[in-house]
Amino acid sequence: MKVRGGVKIAADKIGISVEEYLQNVNSGLKWCSTCKTFLSRDFFFDSTTRRDGKLTQCKECARVRRRNNYKQNPPKKMNCNSPPRDGDKIQARYSVRHQIRNGKLPHAQTLPCTDCGHIGHDLLHEYDHYLGYAGINHLNVQCVCNPCHRKREQQRRKQQQIGNAYQS
Repeated sequence: MKVRGGVKIAADKIGISVEEYLQNVNSGLKWCSTCKTFLSRDFFFDSTTRRDGKLTQCKECARVRRRNNYKQNPPKKMNCNSPPRDGDKIQARYSVRHQIRNGKLPHAQTLPCTDCGHIGHDLLHEYDHYLGYAGINHLNVQCVCNPCHRKREQQRRKQQQIGNAYQS
């Protein structure tokens, strides 16, 4: 039987004879390059890039490598100490979220709607910046359910259109 050069090299790397290597491969085993043992081919993830269709590391070694290489992205931080900016919706919303996280404001879902009095989890409740996004009003909010919040937004748009038409 003629043996390929790759098989000889693989057997030499492991430190066993070519016959012993072929015997293990033919019995359904594969060499893990990390833990240096022969394991069943079921212990290896599939890989379309490898000739035999399996990764060179067993599943456990691959998991350990991924776990060790994992780096969690640091959370994005906004400067809570910066002075409130007029008209900055993002800063106003962040200020409210910050107050909720620190326990200074209750979560909106736990409060009744200011307009209709709805209580429950079947509708989303959220805080409305009813006085606008001026810096002084960033924390002046009311809890409203989603339908009431949409109504408020529509009313604000109508008032804004009326104001723009009056100015023209």
